[in-house]
Amino acid sequence: MKIVSLRPGVNASGHLVLSVDVSKKYLDCYVRFSDRYRRILNTSTAVASHVAELLLLARRENLSGVLVACEPSGGFERTLLETARALDCPCVYVSGEQVAQLRKIESLDTGKTDVKDPRVIELAVSLGKTLRYRLLPPVYEELRLLTAASDADEQARARAKQRIVTTTIGLFPGYDLGKDRFFSRTGRAVIDAYHLDPSSIVRAGRTRFEGTMRRRVPRVHHATLDKIFAQAEEATLRSEASKKVLKGRVMELMGDVDRYNRRMDHYRTRIEDLGRALQHDGLLCRLDEDVSGLTLYNLARIAGEAGPFTDFHSRRALLRYAGLNLRERQSGLYRGRTRLSKKGRIMLRKAAAQATFPLLRHDRLFGEMYARKRAGGMCAQKVKVAVMRKFLVVVYAMTLSGRTFNAYRFTNAARSRPGQKRMQMAC
Repeated sequence: MKIVSLRPGVNASGHLVLSVDVSKKYLDCYVRFSDRYRRILNTSTAVASHVAELLLLARRENLSGVLVACEPSGGFERTLLETARALDCPCVYVSGEQVAQLRKIESLDTGKTDVKDPRVIELAVSLGKTLRYRLLPPVYEELRLLTAASDADEQARARAKQRIVTTTIGLFPGYDLGKDRFFSRTGRAVIDAYHLDPSSIVRAGRTRFEGTMRRRVPRVHHATLDKIFAQAEEATLRSEASKKVLKGRVMELMGDVDRYNRRMDHYRTRIEDLGRALQHDGLLCRLDEDVSGLTLYNLARIAGEAGPFTDFHSRRALLRYAGLNLRERQSGLYRGRTRLSKKGRIMLRKAAAQATFPLLRHDRLFGEMYARKRAGGMCAQKVKVAVMRKFLVVVYAMTLSGRTFNAYRFTNAARSRPGQKRMQMAC
């Protein structure tokens, strides 16, 4: 038996390892092979110069090339990785959590410095604890950017709506028509016509108020108009200066909500167009029109966050990438709770959750599964996670097989258990 020991700072494929701690302005680089630290600017020119020097060193030592390793750093690492890939250097990620744990092993010290971190990153590479740096095709990259933009606008819209609620407490105290009192057709009509000013409503009188509202919302109920007018009469009146400020604030916030809605509609249209393009190329499963609640928008977002499904060698790899793999805790007789690892891509989990939530109703795709597991004693959150895992696996399998998703076959396959089939055949 021939035993081969690797030279320090060289991975199993014979690459010279360049480990880098990334910051916004600087890159702290370490090469164990030559035991050399170096700080360079985080620019493509500086990176290209440094990598070129290491390529010459690797060529002199008959090595395969240079492998670049770093932690994900919120996008600041893109200059390093894209420049390295342009020079035909393979690139890998190292998990920030693994670096934090290995730092204790490497030096028995929980401290963090820019000099120590690249050395610990190199240790993680030598142990094989790396993540592949994926270069996504342009369509997937665009889908991710659109999904992130839509999600950011959705959160901003929610904040603007909450500010409208808090502002109207001072402008129109007692105004309440339920949860959609501001954003239903009736609520918007009150804001557009009267700026939520109770004194303007009372001054108009009941008859003129009803006529104005019916021109804007023809089918509004008499009881709703009576309730609004009664609340306006009971409201505490404020000074004109205060009302002017609050009314202006409400209109500004409603304008913000409208802008967010328009942008989100634009993002949704573009995401659906990209989803159709993926379906046309066979990279995303096609919808069954009979499946209520299953939308191309949600499927396209899942595809964008996951990237090409062919990159995953198994369904377990996809679930792990989404952070939907299970984490167990057991030692001897002790059995802890089994939980989600949540170590994967957050936006993929969010897209899967938003795609499956409409499918949990009793008359929809996962309604029977949801009801059965809930009746068996499983809590709602665990059932939703189980549905998310199953849904991702179905999308993965149907995309790779190239078949159209068929709700009838899916529900019948779910109802018939292998054990039940064998029992029927035996009888």
